[in-house]
Amino acid sequence: AFASTMTINIYDVKTFQLRSILNPNIEKLVLCIALNKGKNKELAAYFEVSILIFDLQKETIIDKFKCLEPKQIEFNKDNQLSIVSNNGDLQILDYNRKKIENIKISGKAILSRWNPFEVNFFF
Repeated sequence: AFASTMTINIYDVKTFQLRSILNPNIEKLVLCIALNKGKNKELAAYFEVSILIFDLQKETIIDKFKCLEPKQIEFNKDNQLSIVSNNGDLQILDYNRKKIENIKISGKAILSRWNPFEVNFFF
């Protein structure tokens, strides 16, 4: 998935074909990432002061969370989103609990990656 002016374009990685285009009627998306979890197909995108969660089947925004502007966002398999802000803060959006938490770290976060072998662990 990638964002362009006024749309989010979703590609099928197996066929390299455009699968869908989301047009949320907003002018600029800063960052987006896809989540494929079982039957749920969701996408998180940042716009102005919020992370927007899209349902890819219905092609609609289904949730919204206020946060700092991110330079990186990444879903894990447990429906959590790590958010590295432009100022170096690290946050976790737990989509199941509908809550964003600040993570205390020494220094500034540059990026984060979820550990694929452990639940709720990132590095």
